[in-house]
Amino acid sequence: MLGCDIIEIERIKKSVERFGDKFVDKILSPAEKKIYIERGYSPIFLAGRFAAKEAAAKALGTGISVELKLTDIEILPDEKGKPILYIYGEMIKDGDISISHSKTNGIAVCIIGC
Repeated sequence: MLGCDIIEIERIKKSVERFGDKFVDKILSPAEKKIYIERGYSPIFLAGRFAAKEAAAKALGTGISVELKLTDIEILPDEKGKPILYIYGEMIKDGDISISHSKTNGIAVCIIGC
């Protein structure tokens, strides 16, 4: 299954300004939040992770719901920096995810089960 998502970085930035850590904690796992802090609270990083999690949920065919929250999906870098997908703490071995951005948008594509 394939999923794709795009998000405006400015929209994420405004949500962080308005809701602070409450907003960030709805998106990032503790391990991802550590990276976010290490990267200087980058709205680009946060937008990329948001898009990646939405793309993963679409690839699963469920979308974000009561059963699958954004924090149930985790994208952590391997030793070379490649994003690795985890759902409910389990690495998705038959999944692949790519995250990118421009000056204004974050985008991600996810393939699961191919």
